[in-house]
Amino acid sequence: LAVMLYLCWSASTLVSVPISTKFGERFTLLLSLYLSMVFAVICAVVPNYYTLLLSRALIGVCGGLNCSATVTYLANHIASKEILETAAFLSSGIGMTIGGTLVYVMGWLFRS
Repeated sequence: LAVMLYLCWSASTLVSVPISTKFGERFTLLLSLYLSMVFAVICAVVPNYYTLLLSRALIGVCGGLNCSATVTYLANHIASKEILETAAFLSSGIGMTIGGTLVYVMGWLFRS
């Protein structure tokens, strides 16, 4: 499942720039976010393995589009390089730290 997710993630990262230039960065970003929500719900209620595999692949496509579109959108709309570096630090550094800490403290499945 993880291999399918990251294969689709990397493939969609390669095609995200042409998609963003054709349809616009904001549209690509919003499309990937909304579709990620839909595919996550599908991933939660799948009836069999192949549907789960397909939904993980689609989440990977949305994740790759989202990462590339976010960085492109921020780079084009933030005036200062210092603000861009701060935003990158906050999103990746602090976000991953908080997420990793929550998983460690609460457990992967939030056991009681």
